[in-house]
Amino acid sequence: MSFKKDVETFQIALELLDYKLPVYGIDGLFGPETAKKLNKFKSDNEIEVPDGMSTFDTITKDLMVKKVIDKNITDKDIEQYVTPTQTFTTLDGEVKHTYSGRASKNIQTLIDVMVKNGVTDPVAQVAMLSVIGKETHFINKKERGYQNTSNERIRKKFKRTRSLSDEELEKLKKDYDGFFNFVYNERIGNNDDTDGSKYVGRGFNQLTGKSNYSKYGKIVGMDIVNNPDIMLDDNVAAEVAVKFLIKRGVPTFSDPKVATIYFADVNSGSPEDSARENSLRELEKFDID
Repeated sequence: MSFKKDVETFQIALELLDYKLPVYGIDGLFGPETAKKLNKFKSDNEIEVPDGMSTFDTITKDLMVKKVIDKNITDKDIEQYVTPTQTFTTLDGEVKHTYSGRASKNIQTLIDVMVKNGVTDPVAQVAMLSVIGKETHFINKKERGYQNTSNERIRKKFKRTRSLSDEELEKLKKDYDGFFNFVYNERIGNNDDTDGSKYVGRGFNQLTGKSNYSKYGKIVGMDIVNNPDIMLDDNVAAEVAVKFLIKRGVPTFSDPKVATIYFADVNSGSPEDSARENSLRELEKFDID
């Protein structure tokens, strides 16, 4: 899922028409919260929602525009959503971004943890945030299942699935525990039959694997091996994400793009084109004063 300007535009319209997006805010991503509010708008205005699907069609667009005009909304009303919604002052400058809602709150938490750990350079901060943002868009969560993901995309992401037939993969991806045990077991410290599904990605940077849970649990002083869902606490997740990204040190950077590539490689464990590209796209949502 990547940022799209047209999605951002109708998210702004939803907010202006009182269909609030309190959790993810206006982030340019067509996620579950946006889909739910869009369908609510359509239902309230007697526009068909086929089979529960959420689509931004021409009829919906035209009606939304008409309602915005009828409400006498001004350019000034819209500007609060178009311009950066948050500015955070750090020790060495200001970091601006376009997130709102819960995501914005979590960005502040992450910056506070960075400062506590000696990362005060805004260039390094926005680079780290860009890597974290491409993982979860700053919403702490447990790794989602792949039951609705195409087999092609799954095979691209998980090498172990490439030996499976379409029929085998279709069956496997519908079984959450079975799928993650298959793709994650016998690696990253997962040695028991059920470790793969127990130590799936959690937190802002989607910490994965028993060995990582053990290592970073000790670093932050939490037993996340026996209680992996502790990672769903935002404060714990922020500590782990920052500690994970600074494990190789924090060089001095002058270029945010160079810094972002550095932290993308740290997060991936090795250079990966897709991780770099997605992190650089996320960097576009940040600015430094």
